[in-house]
Parts: sequence; structure tokens; C-alpha cells
Amino acid sequence: MQLSDGGKLVETSKAVIIYELTSDTMIYTWNPDDRIYPASMVKLMTALVALENGQLTDQVTVTKRALNNVAIGSVSAGLVAGEELTLEALLYSMMAASANDAAVVIAEHIGGTQDNFIKMMNERAAALGCTGTNYTNAHGLHDEQNYTTARDVCRLLVTALDIPEFKALFTAKSYTI
Repeated sequence: MQLSDGGKLVETSKAVIIYELTSDTMIYTWNPDDRIYPASMVKLMTALVALENGQLTDQVTVTKRALNNVAIGSVSAGLVAGEELTLEALLYSMMAASANDAAVVIAEHIGGTQDNFIKMMNERAAALGCTGTNYTNAHGLHDEQNYTTARDVCRLLVTALDIPEFKALFTAKSYTI
């Protein structure tokens, strides 16, 4: 989609879907099946898989191994190895603050390993009918093989927003730990 900026065209997005959830109506699409890099939209699937496979009250210990899987300088909640938090606190950190360290700690807790969790994410995407999606990490930092489509993101959100805990995470503006 392009907008005019003083006489020149500026690309603003690679794909668009406008979907009205209440009436289940696809209002507008533009390149809905084109491959896009999901960035932090990956965290939507991380949250869904965590909510479906864990309990908000789970006590989660932050491990050095998990923290070593987060790029230095990326968005972080400042988690420290050995620290214990609830899964709920980690999910809010990930969703409200886009904390990449929280995403990998969640992945390790739910999947046992990052690789197992990523497999769970891809299996869940396939079960949702997401045919244009492949996840390679739980946080969304760029990887050429980490991709999705606007249609697949819409499928994911339609499912996830039916879960009250996800909806609370998704709409939170802040959360205090």
C-alpha cells in the first residue's frame, strides 16, 4: 500500500487485511497471501501457545541458557538468570513491553527447549490453516526463514481473541511486576 508524501509515493506496508471480527467479514485485502516478515507479531503465536500449554500461575525460573538466546541490545525486560516470575508476568512483559527476553524464557518453560517450542508454534500455525507461515524463533527478531502472511496473522488473531486471557494481554497498555 502506498501513500503520497508531497508528490512522491511512500510504501507503508507490504500486505493489508481489514477484518471485522464481530460479523466475521473480510472488508478489504491487499496482498493477503504475500510473504512478510512478522517481527514482533511472532509474539502473538508465542502467547497463544503458552496460554494453551501452561498456566498463568506457573512459576518460571529465568535461565542463563534462555537469556543467551536474546540478541544484545534488543528490547528486554531486564530479566536476570535465577529470577522467578509467573508465566502471567512474563506474558505481560512480552506483550505490553515487547520484551524479547520474556519470549525466550516463556518458550523454554513451555517447550523445554527453544527448538521444541518453535516446533509447537509451527504445528499450531498449521492446525489453524496458516499455510504461509514459518517460525524460527519466539520473539520475532529478523530471520529470513521467519515469515508469515497477513491472512495467517488474521487467522491467528481470530482464534486467539476468543481466549479471554489472550485478549487481556493483547489490549493491555501497561502491567506492573
